[in-house]
Amino acid sequence: MLTVKDLHKSYQVGKTTYEVLKGVSLTVEKGEFVAVMGPSGSGKTTLLNCISCYIPINSGEIMLGDRQLANLSEDALAKVRNRQLGFVFQDFLLLDGLTVRENILLPAIIGGAVPALWGGLLLILLFSRGTGLIGVFPSQGFPQGGWSDFGSALMSLVLPACSVGIIVGAGLMRYTRSALGGLASSGYIDMAMSCGMTRRQAVLRVGLRLAMPQLVSVIGLTFAEMVTGVMVIENLFALPGIGNGLVTDVGNRDLIAVQSELFMLAAFFLLIGLLVDLLHRVLDPRLKSADDVTEVNA
Repeated sequence: MLTVKDLHKSYQVGKTTYEVLKGVSLTVEKGEFVAVMGPSGSGKTTLLNCISCYIPINSGEIMLGDRQLANLSEDALAKVRNRQLGFVFQDFLLLDGLTVRENILLPAIIGGAVPALWGGLLLILLFSRGTGLIGVFPSQGFPQGGWSDFGSALMSLVLPACSVGIIVGAGLMRYTRSALGGLASSGYIDMAMSCGMTRRQAVLRVGLRLAMPQLVSVIGLTFAEMVTGVMVIENLFALPGIGNGLVTDVGNRDLIAVQSELFMLAAFFLLIGLLVDLLHRVLDPRLKSADDVTEVNA
C-alpha cells in the first residue's frame, strides 16, 4: 500500500548541509502496523513529514498504492491527506484563530468529507472483535434468531449505525450552527431579548424555531442521501437489508427483484418529500397565513 524507495532529505543551514534521511526505504502493506523508532534527532518526524508530503524530498520515491506522491499537485496532495492519510499529533495543535468551541466543531467539517465506506472500515479497524484494536463490537453479520436475541442484534448494529450516523451528524451539526449563527445577530433575537429572554433562551426558542424549516429540508435531503450510504454499509457489514438484496439481485440478474427494490426506494424518496412539505406547513406560519390570504381573496 505504501512504498518508500531510496528517500533522501537534507537541510541547508548557512554553508553546512545536514543530511537527515540517507536512502531510507520501507514498505507498509495493507492492514500492517509499523512503528518508526529511534533516538531524538534521528529523522523520524522528517520521514513522516516527507511521506505525508508536508515537506519536499531531495530524491527518492513515495508510492501510495499506484500513485507517485511527488508528482501530484498541491490540491491532489490535500485530497490524499484528507482521505487516505491520518495524523495523530503529540501536541493539541489547536488553531489560534478559532475559539475553543470552533476548534471542537472543526471535526464536523472533516467528518462531512469522509465517505461512509471509509468511515466503516476505520470503525472495524478500531472496535471490531478479532481484528480491531479495541475488540468490543461484532464486525459482520446479524443473529440468526433476528430480534429475538435483542442484545446481540443491537450490538451488531452499533458499528453500521455509527458509520452512517457520524458522517450525517457532522453535516447536520455544521448546517445547524451556520443557520443559528446567521439568526443570532438578527433583529428577531434582539426583539426576543428585549422581551426578557436571555440570549440562550432567545436562540433556542426563537432562533431554532425560525431555522427549523431550513433544517427540515436539509434533514429530508440527508435521509434520502443516506440510502446510498446504507446500501454500501449493509454490504460492508454483511447485514440483511434492501441494499444488500439489491446488490445481490443485480449480480444474479434478477430484473423483477431489482425493479421492485428500486420502486421501493423511489417510493421512499417521494414519502420523504411529502413529509418535508407537511412539516413545512406546520413549522412555517407564513405558509398558513399565505393560504388564509388566498382564501380571503378568492
